[in-house]
Amino acid sequence: MVGSVTHGVGYRAAAVTGGADVATPGIDGDPQRPFLYGALECNASPEGPSV
Repeated sequence: MVGSVTHGVGYRAAAVTGGADVATPGIDGDPQRPFLYGALECNASPEGPSV
């Protein structure tokens, strides 16, 4: 199992995976900028990332 955390003023996030397919998940939080068009749907879907 591997994971990653990010935090800042007023927010925090964590990601965890089994580690079989990924060395480590990478996350970054930036409350000052909106998601790029389609980025949220592409990466945060129940089906997983569509690369």
